[in-house]
Amino acid sequence: MNQNRYNGFINIYKEPGWTSMDAVAKLRGILGMRKIGHAGTLDPMAEGVLPVALGRATRDIDLIGDGTKEYKAVMRLGIVTDTQDTTGRVISTYNGVMPSDEDVKAAAESFLGSYEQLTPMYSARKVNGKKLYEYAREGREVERRTKQVEILSISTGPVKRSTESGMPEAELTVTCSKGTYIRTLCHDIGEKLGCGAAMCSLLRTRVGDFDISGALRLSDVAVLAANGDIDSVLTIKHPTAVSIGKFDGTHLGHMALIKELKKTAQEQKLKTAVLIFDARDSGISDSAERKKLLYEADIDYCIGMKLTTEFMHMRADDFLQRILKDKLCMRAIVAGEDVSFGYKKEGNAAFLKERAESGGFTVDLIEKIKQDEDAISSSRIRAEISAGNIAEAERLLGRNYEVEASCILRSSVNASIAANAAACSADAGEADACAGEKSGAADKSGASDGHSAAGSIIFRVREGYILPPSGSYRMSVCAGKAAFEADMQLDTDKRFFNLNDEAGAGNLYALKKDAPVRLSFIN
Repeated sequence: MNQNRYNGFINIYKEPGWTSMDAVAKLRGILGMRKIGHAGTLDPMAEGVLPVALGRATRDIDLIGDGTKEYKAVMRLGIVTDTQDTTGRVISTYNGVMPSDEDVKAAAESFLGSYEQLTPMYSARKVNGKKLYEYAREGREVERRTKQVEILSISTGPVKRSTESGMPEAELTVTCSKGTYIRTLCHDIGEKLGCGAAMCSLLRTRVGDFDISGALRLSDVAVLAANGDIDSVLTIKHPTAVSIGKFDGTHLGHMALIKELKKTAQEQKLKTAVLIFDARDSGISDSAERKKLLYEADIDYCIGMKLTTEFMHMRADDFLQRILKDKLCMRAIVAGEDVSFGYKKEGNAAFLKERAESGGFTVDLIEKIKQDEDAISSSRIRAEISAGNIAEAERLLGRNYEVEASCILRSSVNASIAANAAACSADAGEADACAGEKSGAADKSGASDGHSAAGSIIFRVREGYILPPSGSYRMSVCAGKAAFEADMQLDTDKRFFNLNDEAGAGNLYALKKDAPVRLSFIN
């Protein structure tokens, strides 16, 4: 599982019937990552807003738990249960005259402000190292302390007889502090009324600035994950120093900017965040690779944003508020002097400086790093790669140029079949068909120990990587535990690398079709 895949907070709609940890477990499966936690437990019968922290955001989860919370609840009058909600065992009923709307309203409003709430037995709070609900399930009631909570606002609806239960019920809308048990509040209101009450439904509508209008069901998250759009719904809650841009290649110029970003963050006691504009065109590296390189440079948060039509038409002031301040929690921005964003690039260095003081953030502008009197830029590096000047491109990158590929054909065959394999069409379907036709022959002609007698392997480079002209290149090959160097033939138009090298192919004889491979140019 990739722990650097997503980092940030996501607003989840927890559905009834699941524990909060059930929702987290399902989310782990959808996103393919383990490091996930939630802020503010919801009981299984409850539903609504559940803020969830992904990856590095789990370190900031306390920033969410302290926020105020809003609920809509329904309490059933005339019963008391051992769990204080209608999932529990009824321990007493009331057969007298039920309270009026005014009585319920007055009783509820009497709890406005701070009050000492007794923690319910069916709760996860611990006494002597053991959770209270564990004692309750054993039929034991233990002494527990009250906790001061605050009811910031409370309102009630009219008392109505339920069509399902036939009993009188009333709605509550509550804004309260962290740690308030709404079912206990219902119980306490019922006790004050003298008839008893138990909560029969609960909807959490807000936690801090996580609102139910933006909460996502897990089925929604699965769609976003399949489309590569999870970053679009992530937020950061710790104040940050931010840099923005495409960061294509994450070259020496970018790393100089990152150095200044980290310096600013340290001085202002902020975390670092990079917003990556993902244009989806051919470049030096894809979004995942850019994130990987930035995380290796100790950036705290990397968020990718697709350059959709809606995003491209966002006005600069909207971008500043909605993306930089609300989404990334920006308190400082470190950018190149040519920084631009918003519709028609109306957001620029002057725009940021004009709004810095009133917006509560600082602006640091960094000059571009130069080599040979020309600024280091992604476009310059792309031009060098396209021209076949790999050594110059790597000098500007400060590292080897790498591409991701997949194995589309592996054969232990004679020279004529290997030659035919190299001539496979660039069309994915034809390439796969070619692989299928050769695979039978490959299996039959391999050496008895499973190694290639004369190996031929074809790799297809993933879309999104710019390639040099066709020709022979010395490459470093990494696939799983296998790593070696070999001469490979590149067909740029077909995006194929052909490895026809006995020693090299022997290292990869176990590769399966579509197996991922990293290829690095060596100069």
